[in-house]
Amino acid sequence: EVSMLEREEHDKVPYGVWVADGYVETTPGNIIDYDFIKAKIGQLATLFDIREIGFDPWSATQIALQLHDQGLEMVEVGQRFSTLSEPSKAFEAMVISGQLTHDDNRVMRWMVDCVSVVQDANDNIRPAKPDRRKSSKRIDGVAAAVNALFCLLRHEGGTSVYEERGVLVLDD
Repeated sequence: EVSMLEREEHDKVPYGVWVADGYVETTPGNIIDYDFIKAKIGQLATLFDIREIGFDPWSATQIALQLHDQGLEMVEVGQRFSTLSEPSKAFEAMVISGQLTHDDNRVMRWMVDCVSVVQDANDNIRPAKPDRRKSSKRIDGVAAAVNALFCLLRHEGGTSVYEERGVLVLDD
């Protein structure tokens, strides 16, 4: 909590309010507790039919291996233009068309407002934080949604619930 309070002061973002209102869940202590996260994902796996979890390999390889050992299909999603362009374009199209539903989640709305789109010479795009090193803006929810769309698009051609109702962001 001390870390969250320090970040709240530094970032000028109401993290504590978001935690109290149930939009954000913290891990116990002053560091990221990966055992807590694994247990939470295990709990969610009993409620939902989780087919794959797309993950950014940066600082997540160990937990990905452990979740794989628990029977979850883990898919590495490199954070490069070549990997993220197609799902980023799909995410952008869903936002513009109103297909993305987040039940007025103010945290997701804030992250969408924080995200920038960067483009390479081949018109590939990916989400990015503006002024990445100095920015207090967070785009984790957008990045997670794009990673999930990467997993979905890998299986394109099959039928998907997302084709009928769009992507939903779940609140706990």
